[in-house]
Amino acid sequence: MLTINGYPTIEIYRNEAYCTALMLDYLHEVNSTQGTASEKLIRDLSHRFKQEDKTYTMYALPKTREQHDELQNQRSKYEPSEQLRLYDDV
Repeated sequence: MLTINGYPTIEIYRNEAYCTALMLDYLHEVNSTQGTASEKLIRDLSHRFKQEDKTYTMYALPKTREQHDELQNQRSKYEPSEQLRLYDDV
């Protein structure tokens, strides 16, 4: 993985176009949103770092959010702005 070998992954993560490209697999999942895809990307990177005895904090990447209950899991599946637009259309 390039990050472990010194590539500045944080620059890719901060670039919206590149970050979206990294999240494409997660964005195509059912009920996926930008937020859930971003969270899954961070968790995937964190898992890969652990395999190399590294942590995401070593590379200045954000910490993953812990989702403990079903309500938070369901809320993370929907974009609030899109839901508001749909509600207004009703």
